[in-house]
Amino acid sequence: MCRPFDKDADGFVLGEGAGSVVLRPLPDALADGDRVYAVIKGIGSANDGASPGPLTPAPEGQLRAMRRAYADARATPSSVGFLEAHGTGTRAGDRAEAQALRRLHTEYPDDDPALCYLGSAKALIGHSLPPRTPPRADLSRQPPPAGRAHR
Repeated sequence: MCRPFDKDADGFVLGEGAGSVVLRPLPDALADGDRVYAVIKGIGSANDGASPGPLTPAPEGQLRAMRRAYADARATPSSVGFLEAHGTGTRAGDRAEAQALRRLHTEYPDDDPALCYLGSAKALIGHSLPPRTPPRADLSRQPPPAGRAHR
């Protein structure tokens, strides 16, 4: 069992599966009558390149990504009521993520700090890894490149 952010955390659970998310511009989705489950207000990314390696993430990289996402969304951390965390269930990963979240909230002091729930669905469904060998496209069925005649 995976226990993200728990003192008894001992790693993540492997899962099998695939997922997809369909993104559309909001006006197009509304015009077509699509059911809208969420609206992305901002995005942020960063790289932990300065950390010792992928199994030892640094809070600085995660904090940088969160700062960028909140800035892009023109929002403050207290405006968020639920945060879906990475939640690896590893001491290093969860510690880095928790430290980054704590630091983020101290950088943006608020007179009325709202309660924010923290979840990690990955703990329930498992951490899917990519296939060992990526699937290959069947190029025999692809149309010829533009400007080339078919033989």
